[in-house]
Amino acid sequence: MLEDFKAFMENELNYLGSIKTDIDERMMRSMEYEEDGYTNCDQGDAVGGHQVHSENDLIPSLKMHIHMVELKLKNSEYNNHILQMQLDRMRNELDSQQN
Repeated sequence: MLEDFKAFMENELNYLGSIKTDIDERMMRSMEYEEDGYTNCDQGDAVGGHQVHSENDLIPSLKMHIHMVELKLKNSEYNNHILQMQLDRMRNELDSQQN
């Protein structure tokens, strides 16, 4: 039973690691797009002689999205740390039982 739980915990650690890797890759692609000049801010339509800049609404939305991703990343890192501590404790218990 301990071996099954150990395998489960290792799978969870691998899963959390893949989530962090995916987030890192997405952030790198996003930075590359910005460096290449790709932006998502259209000038919009002229309203009453003034240009409407859709990026004014986009920036707070992106900031909130980035904040949410940062929170998810911190949460996954915390969960990863907790799972690693549990796995280490189980390894120590298994080693002490075998000796």
